[in-house]
Amino acid sequence: MENHTPSHPLPVEIQQMDPDETVCKYCGVSYLIHHEFKLMEEKVKAMEAEVEFYRGSVEREKRLLVDLQTLNMRLEQYKTTSEQQSESLKVVGMDLAGKQTELESVIGDVSIIGNKLKEAEHQSQMFRSKYQEQISALKKTLGFLQLMKKELTRVRGVVSEFSDIQRGFSTELLNRSRDAHAEITTLHESLGTSQTQITCLREQMRDLQSVAAAAELKAQQLQTLVHGESQLQNKYHEMQKQTLDLNNQLKTLQLRLQKGTSEMEHYKQLFMSKSNENEDNLSRLRRHENERKEAESRRCEELRVKEEEWLACNQKCKYLQEQLSEMERKEEEISRRNSRSENENETLKTALKQAEEEISTLKQERELTMLSHQNTIEQLRESFRQEMVEGDSWGSKVNEELSKERVQLSLGLQEAEQRLREEARMELDIEREKFQELIQKYQKEHKELQKKVPFLIHTATMELKEEMSSLEKKLEGAQMSLTEKENRKDQEIESLKKLVFEFENQLRHEQSSVDALTAELRHNKQQKSQKLIEITKELDQLTQESYQLHEENSLLQETVRRECEERFELTEALCGPEQLLELKRLSGGLQISQRSLSQSNLVLSPPSASSQRQKGMSTQSSGIETKCGGLTRLAGSAEIPSSTRLRSSGNGLPSIPLPHPPRERASSMSEARHRIAAAIQKKENKM
Repeated sequence: MENHTPSHPLPVEIQQMDPDETVCKYCGVSYLIHHEFKLMEEKVKAMEAEVEFYRGSVEREKRLLVDLQTLNMRLEQYKTTSEQQSESLKVVGMDLAGKQTELESVIGDVSIIGNKLKEAEHQSQMFRSKYQEQISALKKTLGFLQLMKKELTRVRGVVSEFSDIQRGFSTELLNRSRDAHAEITTLHESLGTSQTQITCLREQMRDLQSVAAAAELKAQQLQTLVHGESQLQNKYHEMQKQTLDLNNQLKTLQLRLQKGTSEMEHYKQLFMSKSNENEDNLSRLRRHENERKEAESRRCEELRVKEEEWLACNQKCKYLQEQLSEMERKEEEISRRNSRSENENETLKTALKQAEEEISTLKQERELTMLSHQNTIEQLRESFRQEMVEGDSWGSKVNEELSKERVQLSLGLQEAEQRLREEARMELDIEREKFQELIQKYQKEHKELQKKVPFLIHTATMELKEEMSSLEKKLEGAQMSLTEKENRKDQEIESLKKLVFEFENQLRHEQSSVDALTAELRHNKQQKSQKLIEITKELDQLTQESYQLHEENSLLQETVRRECEERFELTEALCGPEQLLELKRLSGGLQISQRSLSQSNLVLSPPSASSQRQKGMSTQSSGIETKCGGLTRLAGSAEIPSSTRLRSSGNGLPSIPLPHPPRERASSMSEARHRIAAAIQKKENKM
């Protein structure tokens, strides 16, 4: 037999030992082989424990991969939610910009409305000043008109007295005319007797001459009356001029009042237009306030929704942070386990080296035990051949399964790793059982086992190394991706926090500005409402005062109309004295001849009608100051003696004395006229 040099020699300590200590004295088997088998069994158990540990690590890695996938899905969801939130925040920013523009437009409208209100207030102040001036002028005119009313009442009293006197005068004239008619009848009778008594006529002619002298005296008196009537006519013309002046002044006052009323109507129209504009502006403000309230409610709802989303995001971030902390812990544990596995691999490598060295020593010892175990080896070869066939089939199966697992790894690393781990575990269990059976049955077949064990260990270690390298690469990639994703998440979370903080500050600032604007708008609205209430009150007062002015104007127009009627009646009443003078002139010629008597009968009839007309007109008249001036000199005529019979000395119509009007009333009327003229001049100067 050939000597086999071991590839791994025994250590020096074992080589220096005595052979009695290492070899059995009875059978010649080395104790080192049994010891080595025990060591190999312990190493196999350790490897199985490591494989179980790595199997658990693979499952953990799969779980970690699943967690990573879920985290990636959540990150994508968070990204989508963050994008949606950013879009919603952009939309909210656009809405806020629109609302700011709307608020600016509303503020501009409010400023325009304020300017219009200021203009309206300025106009109302101007109207108030003009109205106060008109009220002061009207008060003065009312005072003068009251004085005029008092004086008119006095004049009416005088006219009523004059009408009573005129009535008495007319009754006396009627009585005298009746007496005259009776005397005329008696005169006709006496004429019949006078024709028979011609001698008496001469004596009567003398009497008639005396009567003619008396008639001349009466004619002189009538001339004086005519002169007084001319003076009265002059005074009447003066009074007409004064009445014309007063009418002109009243017309000017009426025109001014009409202008004032037109201005008041114009101002009322302006005020109505302004009030309509104010109502429109108030409706716009209400609409803007409603829109602003709706926008605020929408913003509050959006803020509430965003706060809820932000809280949900914070909770999700906290949950992610917790998961990340858990992942970090798991990664630390995995790193620790990897370090442990690396240390264990190093120990395994050292153990393998030691095992190889021991195998080399065992090979050297094998040469010694070949002779004693040749018979057993032949038997073992047959069994070993069978086992090798089984081992070859097992290797092909393993290769097929590995190829399948590699194909499946491209589809899904998780399932492939689980299957590989389970199959490897099952195979290792089977191999462990087989090796245990072989060790129990074939302790003597150490050579073939020595060949088989290192090969299996080498293949397992190679596979484990490849798997560890792939897992390490995957873990490094996953760690890099996780770190990058965590950094991105942190950056995104920080950016989102900054954006949320900025948006919160903007919203707070906008809310404060909106609250301030609303407070200002409410304050302005209250002020404007108060101003509108004041303006409405002032308008009501103005309307009441204008109504009073219209009533006063109507009263003034009625008084002017009555004065005109009274003046017309006075003009008709002044025509009565002229007719009386004509009657007196005609009554003077009664004693001259019968023609004069017949004419006197014809002339005496009109005064009665005129006196009746004067009675009717005096009852309708209300009295004006012109009556007093026209009747001052009616009582200046001399008294005519009572009717004398034709037999004694010729009779004539006596004159009735007329009462003089009071001079104090005339002076008060002139003073009132002067006051009215002065007040009108002052008002014209002010205007």
